[in-house]
Amino acid sequence: MFGTLKPGRCSLDEASQREHARFYCGLCKTLGSEFGQTLRVTLSNDAVFMALLADALLYKGAPQASYRCPMVPVCHRPAVAHDSPAMRYAGAVQILLGDQWLADRALDGQRLPRFARPLLQGPVARAQRLLKDLGIDLRALAGFELRQKRTENGHPPPAAAAEPTASALGLVFAAVADLPAAVPAIKTEAGRKGLRALGSAVGQVIYLTDALEDVHQDRRDGNFNPCLEGNAVGPVRLRSACRDLTGALKRMSALVNTLPWQRHRELITHILCDRLTEQARRAIDAVRDDGEDRVRPPAQVMPAGPRIKKALAGLGVSLAALFGCLWSGCLLSCCGCDPCRNQYRSGQCECTDYCVRQCCGGCPCGACPCGPCPSGGCPCGGC
Repeated sequence: MFGTLKPGRCSLDEASQREHARFYCGLCKTLGSEFGQTLRVTLSNDAVFMALLADALLYKGAPQASYRCPMVPVCHRPAVAHDSPAMRYAGAVQILLGDQWLADRALDGQRLPRFARPLLQGPVARAQRLLKDLGIDLRALAGFELRQKRTENGHPPPAAAAEPTASALGLVFAAVADLPAAVPAIKTEAGRKGLRALGSAVGQVIYLTDALEDVHQDRRDGNFNPCLEGNAVGPVRLRSACRDLTGALKRMSALVNTLPWQRHRELITHILCDRLTEQARRAIDAVRDDGEDRVRPPAQVMPAGPRIKKALAGLGVSLAALFGCLWSGCLLSCCGCDPCRNQYRSGQCECTDYCVRQCCGGCPCGACPCGPCPSGGCPCGGC
């Protein structure tokens, strides 16, 4: 799930962007203070989302702060207090998620994760002690990778394959109710049930979206995917995954509107109901448009020499494209720079169709926050 729960910069107003950036910098400080400076590299948007979610359900939000940035030591970045309950909880969850990420890949036979995971034993123990201090018990997450592996070994249908991930995130979300100073409405049985249901829906969305996006790559590599039947994409399984994913999106959207958010409602809704939903619907549309559900012969393995040449050629093309984009000002203006986004909204920025697609994620023109379509035509497929 690393990097899945992130906002779209172009779709947010300036205040929401600053709000997310403060939590990002605050959580970076939390990881460094609680687990050591090197563990700052594990920082992910998913843990930042958990910090926002936890802070949104507390009586009092994390106070403002400012910290020296390790990347640019001469600068102090606006942040939130790194020792607030929400930030400490999110930091501990980040370490546990990182450990599970390594464990999952170690089970798949990857050597680097297998050697790297023992290095996290100390931070994992520290994260568990931190959670205990907060009154939270997430020991049920231990062995999650084994449960996921056993489930996948039975080659279950998509919904059953997503169940361990959905249960794990349901547990992580529901634990927020045990944080000190959590609002009473979330500590009730109904509140805990709503949080767990939201986490389960988010977990199912993430798992099934990943399955749809990777189905053809998994078929070529021989990896497990619940949409595969033998060496082919199973049309029945594919339709089932799309149906289950659509249902999970509906549940997620409905549950977001029922929880007693004290703050950050707009940002949380944007991440779940706009960005994550958009990614999921693109995955559904891609497999429906693709129609590749027939049996295919195993992919031919290219000899090492041509493989290396092809990889180097692809790298050269990518670098050339990146240089061209930077030279033209695309990446520096239309797809990230605040001044240009303001210019584009006011019709002053000459953006290419590519830039607008990158900025707007291919959203319908009427819903695009970047402004009207450029004069060259609509990049979204029709206004």
